[in-house]
Amino acid sequence: MDSVGRPADALQEQAWAFLDGQQDRPTGPQETQPPPADSCDPGAPATMTLAWVPSGDYEEAVALWPELAEGDLAAGPDGPLPHALYCRAFQRQLHELSERGIATLAIAPVRVAPFTAWCAEQGRPPDSNARASYADRLAADSDPSVVTWPPGRNEPCWCGSRRKYKKCCAAPTSTKSGRQS
Repeated sequence: MDSVGRPADALQEQAWAFLDGQQDRPTGPQETQPPPADSCDPGAPATMTLAWVPSGDYEEAVALWPELAEGDLAAGPDGPLPHALYCRAFQRQLHELSERGIATLAIAPVRVAPFTAWCAEQGRPPDSNARASYADRLAADSDPSVVTWPPGRNEPCWCGSRRKYKKCCAAPTSTKSGRQS
């Protein structure tokens, strides 16, 4: 503005200060620093495996295990949510856990028949605690069905839909319908 005889205003001075600061920054690749320790929940575990019920077993699971059907992820106003909405709620839970500082999240599919057989072997009821233990066991045994979250944007979605993650569970949704927009 000085070149046309007018003094610089506050916005222009902020822009010049910003540009001066940018010139002082290195332009090459930088080593990324971990987030400050106080930005994460200090009590958050480094790794967590979550039990998830796949599509082919979901309807049977919510019928067999009322506490699953009434839980935060599956309960709807008229009974259990459809599997797609259960997966969307599960995706939100994964995001929340990640934001709380859990570095590695894994999803272990809990299929009804193998899980109930495992519970019988262990002498345990098939409740949420048993599902969590079973998920941990699958992860500890390096079961190939256990997947790390999040997958890459162009990789298959963790929910088993065979769609790209970015077009499935990572896609924005309508809050009322749960459908991709």
